[in-house]
Amino acid sequence: MNDWWVFLGAAAVIVLAGSWLSRDGDAIAERSGLGSAWIGAVLVAGATSLPELCTDWQAVKQGHRALAVGDLFGSCMANVLLIGLADPCTRDVEVLNRVRANQVLVASIGIAMLVLAILGSLSPLRGTLLGIGWAP
Repeated sequence: MNDWWVFLGAAAVIVLAGSWLSRDGDAIAERSGLGSAWIGAVLVAGATSLPELCTDWQAVKQGHRALAVGDLFGSCMANVLLIGLADPCTRDVEVLNRVRANQVLVASIGIAMLVLAILGSLSPLRGTLLGIGWAP
């Protein structure tokens, strides 16, 4: 039962920190002039991916590769679902109708990385370079 409380507590902290992260990401984008799309794609996405990175790292260290891969693909599916749900929930402007060219580039890079991960999962090739493999 203790594991459930730790899980729920960590989830609550992540949810609360998300609102601060979004607000501060907007402030950084405005002050730096880099734009919300790039700050969101690099800083905010990096910060929100840290819990998954830690989870996947520990899962792989403990020999639970399927858990790590499942987390990778599950996270991607959840993010796509959130974009689809955010669009009809916004009152002023439809989110997907305001996509800019730089956001399309970021999305294309994300799709390419996901396709590479899927190909790595399905491929029988398991070569490494300096001990680092390309496939999960």
